[in-house]
This record gives sequence, C-alpha cells and structure tokens, in this order.
Amino acid sequence: MKIIIKLLYIFLIQELKKIYSFLLKIKNKEKIYEAKNRYSFFNKYLDTDIVHDSNTLITTFLNIFDYLKFEHLIGIYLAKITKTNILLLINRKDNISKKYFDNVGLKNIIYFDEPNIFNRIKNLIISYNYISKINNFNEFIDFKYKDLPAGKIIYSHHTRFSGIPTSDKIKPDYYYLFSTFIGYYEEFNKIINKNKINYAVQGETQFMPAAIFFGIALKDKIPVFSR
Repeated sequence: MKIIIKLLYIFLIQELKKIYSFLLKIKNKEKIYEAKNRYSFFNKYLDTDIVHDSNTLITTFLNIFDYLKFEHLIGIYLAKITKTNILLLINRKDNISKKYFDNVGLKNIIYFDEPNIFNRIKNLIISYNYISKINNFNEFIDFKYKDLPAGKIIYSHHTRFSGIPTSDKIKPDYYYLFSTFIGYYEEFNKIINKNKINYAVQGETQFMPAAIFFGIALKDKIPVFSR
C-alpha cells in the first residue's frame, strides 16, 4: 500500500508539471529558433528529382540546435549514399524541431504523441503489475520488456536526470518511468511497423526516449547512425 501511495503522488506531480508546462508555453509563446535557411545548402546533396522506395529516418529526440544540425547533415549524406528518401520523426509538441526542418525545406514528418491520460493510467497499472513481481534490485536491472533492457534504460535515465549516482533498491520513480517507457515503446513500435524505414539517424542513443527507439530499431534490424 505504501508504494502505491508514493506512486500515485509521483504520477500526480508529473501530471501537474505537464499542465504547468502547457500553460507556461501559452503564456510565453515559446521562442522558436529561426534557422533562416543557413543549413538548407545541405539539401543540395539530395536526389530531389528521384522518388526512392526506401527511407532514412532522422530523429529529433534532443531538440537542441547543435543536435538538429548534425542529425540533419548526417541524414542528408546517408540518404545520398544509400539512395533513400528522408523522413523526420518529431514529437508533435516539439515546435523547435518542426521549425528547424521547415526552415531548411524538409517536410516529410512522422509525428509521435504522448499517450493520453487514460493510457498513461493504464500504463502505470501495467508498470506496477510488472515491477511489483520483481524481488530485488539486481533482478530489476536485468529486467527486459519486449526484448529491450528496460531495467538498465530506466536506471540510467533516472541516474542522469535525478543526479543520484547509484542505488541498491527499487525506487517508486522506477515504476513511473517504466509506465513512460511502455508509452514510448508502443508509439515507436507502431511507427516502425507502419513505415518502411531502412536507416535511422540519432543524435544520442542513451536515455528515454532515444534508447527505446534505438532498441526497437536494432531489434528490427534497422541500422542506426549516431555521432
């Protein structure tokens, strides 16, 4: 019962943060970086007059200019070498990445979404049912979900963003992070199954959601290129 109360508290705090972030974005009318086509010259390497039957997917999990710039450049060269079209994977709420690629003239976007509130609750229940059956921390670290090393991904993500360097017990935060993991897994798995993706570009392959997409791509034998 104690872990359930803590988990519900974490869930409520995260939901309030989402609402606050949404309201803050409306109030401040989020400042979006203008690329001003400075890097549109990368596109000269594309075979724009030829429609290929295979695709290179550029991901944008870290919507930071330096990452977007290099993901763009690597994607352009990779599409040229492999004779593939370019697709973009962008969070529907990520106006920075959308604006960057719109400014450089790339518009073939596949959007991914965060689960709605009902699915977030469902995923939290699934997470609890999984992790509550795990006996100890070492077993959690070795825990896999759909053949992905979920325990290691969650642990490294929590370590990175909490600043807590190590742990020897299963924290309530892990339950919440696993529910987030499930949401990303379902979304990325659906996207990869629905679209013909032959190559992928990632600025980073660690932490969530990047590590989840990376794992699914490799499991489906999609080569991933990352700087």
